[in-house]
Formats: sequence, C-alpha cells, structure tokens
Amino acid sequence: MDTPGFDPRREALLEHDPGLPPPEDGTSDVGTVTVTDVSTEVLEVRAETRTSAILVITDNYSASWSAVPWDAADDRTYRVVPADHIARAIPLPAGTHHLRVEYRPSLLGSAPG
Repeated sequence: MDTPGFDPRREALLEHDPGLPPPEDGTSDVGTVTVTDVSTEVLEVRAETRTSAILVITDNYSASWSAVPWDAADDRTYRVVPADHIARAIPLPAGTHHLRVEYRPSLLGSAPG
C-alpha cells in the first residue's frame, strides 16, 4: 500500500484470489454503486458493473459480515473478504447486483446449563 503508484480507488489488496475474470484492459468506467445504511448492522448495496470488480467498503472487516442477494429468489452467492488489511470487500462479476450486507456475530461459548 505504500508502493509509489498504488491507487486505492483502483486497486485493493486481497488475501486470496477473488475468483473473478480479470477486468478488461483500459476500462476506466467500471460502473456505479450506491450504499445505503439500513441500520448499524445492515447495508443495502446496488451495483451495476460493466466488468468484474471488487467493491471495497471502508469499514472494518470481520468474518461476521455476510452478503446475500436482496431478493430471496436470486440464487447468486457473494462473499465478504478482507481488503487492504482492514476493510471489507465483495467480489462482483459484471452485471446488476442488489445486496444485503449484514453483520451477524456468532454466539461465543455455550448457554449456561
């Protein structure tokens, strides 16, 4: 991230291959995205991508974040992965996306018995 020429608006550092085809060379207009806070634990994301892209949300990453299609009839799957060491990222193939990004921490320990 401290390399000369690194542009966080155009690049993201991921721990693993996102499994997307590489974007077309010379593509400067990847698409559009809107993010709406529904609550402190839910975001509504609408994205129109012309090519594969990585959506980076500059809030802290946690494995408790998930992303699912807003429409229950949509059978696509999405992953929330760490980006740039601390942020959240969602790999998006080209197309139209309407997502629910939700924080759901797992319960720690077991219930008293």
